[in-house]
Amino acid sequence: MSGGGGFRGYSSGNIKAKISETSNNSQATQREIEVNEFLESLLKEFNNRDVEAIKTHLNEIEKALLKEIEGVEKILFGGSVLKNTFIEGTSDVDALVFLNSDKYKNISPKKLQDIFVKLLKERFPRTEIVKGNLAVTIKFSDYEIQLLPALKANNKVKIANRTGTDWSTPINTSAFTQKLTKVNQANSNKVVPVIKLVKNMFEKLPKEYKLSGYHVEALAVEAFANYNDKYTLYDMTRHLLNYSVKRVLNPMHDVTGQSGTIDDCFGPSKSLNRQTLSHYIKDIEGRFSSMKSTSLVTELFT
Repeated sequence: MSGGGGFRGYSSGNIKAKISETSNNSQATQREIEVNEFLESLLKEFNNRDVEAIKTHLNEIEKALLKEIEGVEKILFGGSVLKNTFIEGTSDVDALVFLNSDKYKNISPKKLQDIFVKLLKERFPRTEIVKGNLAVTIKFSDYEIQLLPALKANNKVKIANRTGTDWSTPINTSAFTQKLTKVNQANSNKVVPVIKLVKNMFEKLPKEYKLSGYHVEALAVEAFANYNDKYTLYDMTRHLLNYSVKRVLNPMHDVTGQSGTIDDCFGPSKSLNRQTLSHYIKDIEGRFSSMKSTSLVTELFT
């Protein structure tokens, strides 16, 4: 040991710097622990959806439709419920009403929707029922359920085209779900929980810049295709937000075949709408990255 009582190789200034660095690292680690614990608690709330209540609604819907439609083969969950990325209050419940293909292939989806509306209004006279181009939406007090007339086409599905006047080309509904499942499993099954957290934060986006659930899921599949960082909710959520800031500047291909791109509503690459959307997401990412656990609820999550 050298004279003066110092440690070999360290001045008093170096020692103070090391102590300060250790303290900062300890604070950062504690903060990350608190944030991850908070995110876990949020997910528990998101996962407490009442699936049985949804099933009860679908059973009543099926009974109503069967009064006049003989060819209803089955009603299946689609969208976020099927992929387990559903969040109560921020996601609609999509249900595919499969009809006998031979019997209904020459009847337009619009006409079938008219029949749906008539029968459903008889069964649920006090419930708001809205007809759109693709689906009939029933606005129950607890959930909104969208019913899409559907036909089987080998291993694919046909739903209404964009105008509702005819059936779409066959859609491979399982193609994207399989990709999402594969990426989720390759990343310690943390991708689906992260999607739920990001969907919730994106509810803060202005109405004209809100992303569809499918769009968020597609961003996640790309973002985590080659992910090799820490598998914590905080780090992975931050990664998806960072990735989305740049990725939304360009259109995303729709692997299901339902449309050319998932997000054509935002226009071509680098459009003003896309740049504005990117700016909003960057703001969310910045607040998420610098947040303290006590400020999470009011600032970022609905």
